[in-house]
Amino acid sequence: MADIKIITGGGGGGGGYDTVQGNGANLPQEATLNFVGAAAVVSDDSGSSRTNVTFAQSLDDIAGLSPTLGDAVVGNGTHFVLGTASNISANYIPTHYTATNTFISGNLAGIDAALGTIESDAITALTGDVVATGPGSVVATIQPNVVTNAKLAQAPANTIKGNNTGSTANVTDLTGAQTTALLSTFVGDTGSGGVKGLVPAPAANTNLSGDFLSASGTFAYVDQSKTRNPDFSLVTQGAVPSGAPGTIKYENTIVFTSIVTGKNYAIGTGLIGTPTLTIWDISDQTSPVIVGTFTAAGGGCYNCTVGVVSGVQYAFVGYNSGSHFVVVNLTNLAVPVQTSSTVITGTPGSIYGVSFLNGYVYCATQNAGLVVMDVGGGTGTPALPVQTYTQGATKSFGVVAIGTNVYTTAYSTSNPFTIRQIISWTLTGLGTPSVPSLVQSLQVTAAGEALGLSVSGNTAFVTTAAAGAYNINLVDITTPSAMTNLSQINSTNAFGSAFYAVANGNFLYVPSGGNATYGGAIDAYDITVRTTPIHIAQAVTNIPTAAFGGIALSGGYIFCADYGLVASNTGYFDVFTQLDANAVIGTMTASTAYLESLTPNTALISSASNGIISSITTATELSYVHGATSNLQAQINALGTAFTWVVVTSSTLMAPNTGYIVNAVGQITLTLPLTFAAGAEVRIVGYAGGWTINQASTQSIAWGNTSTTLGTSGHLTSTEVTDCLDIVAVNANTTFVVADSNGNITVT
Repeated sequence: MADIKIITGGGGGGGGYDTVQGNGANLPQEATLNFVGAAAVVSDDSGSSRTNVTFAQSLDDIAGLSPTLGDAVVGNGTHFVLGTASNISANYIPTHYTATNTFISGNLAGIDAALGTIESDAITALTGDVVATGPGSVVATIQPNVVTNAKLAQAPANTIKGNNTGSTANVTDLTGAQTTALLSTFVGDTGSGGVKGLVPAPAANTNLSGDFLSASGTFAYVDQSKTRNPDFSLVTQGAVPSGAPGTIKYENTIVFTSIVTGKNYAIGTGLIGTPTLTIWDISDQTSPVIVGTFTAAGGGCYNCTVGVVSGVQYAFVGYNSGSHFVVVNLTNLAVPVQTSSTVITGTPGSIYGVSFLNGYVYCATQNAGLVVMDVGGGTGTPALPVQTYTQGATKSFGVVAIGTNVYTTAYSTSNPFTIRQIISWTLTGLGTPSVPSLVQSLQVTAAGEALGLSVSGNTAFVTTAAAGAYNINLVDITTPSAMTNLSQINSTNAFGSAFYAVANGNFLYVPSGGNATYGGAIDAYDITVRTTPIHIAQAVTNIPTAAFGGIALSGGYIFCADYGLVASNTGYFDVFTQLDANAVIGTMTASTAYLESLTPNTALISSASNGIISSITTATELSYVHGATSNLQAQINALGTAFTWVVVTSSTLMAPNTGYIVNAVGQITLTLPLTFAAGAEVRIVGYAGGWTINQASTQSIAWGNTSTTLGTSGHLTSTEVTDCLDIVAVNANTTFVVADSNGNITVT
């Protein structure tokens, strides 16, 4: 750049410029001096009577330089100069900047080397948690699984990171309330299982009432004193008749007390194979013993019932083919004897259920519904039963006769099972024991064939069976003309041959069979609240595929002559422990303990299993002894002995202070008892058949001025069927006097 100099005149006074020089040489004088380029900044300074021109230093230094190839522009401490490589190295480049952030001395070659070092040390790629590859501007990527919890943004206290917006969104910090709102809620079981999730919040003060979360999904009161894992299990599997294994399949079980031995027995009814009936002595419940069997022509049987007619105990059996109604004498249980076999008219098909009541047997049949057989209540006898009623055109399986009512089931055999009913009948009013009158037909809730039927108190239990659905319907029969459905229980297994659920107190036992893993099972339900049964326990046979038969309860045990395994295997006689239905304390207050399974307003006694049960003594009856100050029996004896009348139709051993109304087909014998207190008496009133009074070896009877022969050869005999007699003991056990008589009496 040229050195420009402006020379002014010597006179002052603002005369302007005299000479303009460039690098010491005068330039032609022109009228105007013009500065061109951004490097010169010109301004008028009138206060100082001058014009200011300002040049950029760098441009001032660089201007006028004429570099050649290889030259460089460098600063010499005051301005820029042009120099060669050697000149620059020696004079003008004392230092240069390195990649290690320091200045070092060097020449141009050193600069080239330093620049190479800097270039090789430059960042061209990222590695580690974040990766990128250069050169230039590139996208960096965070590697998978490298962001640790410590690298996240800190979360507010007691929060969970999540998204509760209902759509795709950034993660946010959720409060506890926001988090629980996202979770599923707990859904209770209604028979097919529930859904896990958040439990419902209990209502206020439910802690005071002792409520617990039920499997139904709600909080409910639970008797905290009740055992929820009771001793309920298989005790033994009794023997079956010799030669029977592989053939006998039991359909049902009943229990009864023999009027001959006073012991308890169980009968298994054989549907397939022989014998037809198997009888076990269950006096020792844990070790049943076979005492007898019965086999009859006509096929197997579904059920039987036991009843007493004219002092003799019989089994009344319904067969599964040929419509046979069979009566078996049970006087000698070791050798039961067939009394009669009657074919029921009206083409009833199989006889599925039988129930004895007051001389009549009520039968549930396959095609004729309810059929009534008179076996001693009217003109019929065990030897000659009389069919008195046939419902007709109805399929019926279960039947229970109790009190003045009969209950049966009715069903249709295909889906949607439009007939699945419990039917109530009355034996009074419009009906009679021989011809019941239908009162109500109630459709049960659960779909399927309405089969088995049992009754406990005011509740009936009706089993319904369909493919994949096996239910027990609880029905309120408090008013037989207005029965109502209460609830349903879904069985855990197919029923197999177990079509009857049986209740004892507040427990219901439901047998089922056919499970490939554990065989037959009995499920126990708490039915304290009939509308909400609760499953509490299960006992199994652990014999795979075993199919249960019906069950019977006695003495704290459950008895089941079962259907056995599939194909060629035999049935068994299974014995289970029973839940103690009575020794359970319910709620308590400061003054009262409420016990379950008790009859209101009755006295309490201990049961055979040491539980607490209701007796037949009522609170009213207890009040009769309130205030007594001495022995009641002594007071009664002092007032005189009570006198009882009975009707007799066959020969009888008489009892003191008893009157006998003779209503027999032929003459019967009335025998004086060996023990007879002085002053006690017997009375005989003849009505039909006539009578003879027999004596013991030390006894005689005085009548006026005559007397019977002492001993067993002496007796009094009526002449007419209506002859009457009143005999009083004057000497205990031995001497009797006729106090009154009517008719013509023969004295021997």
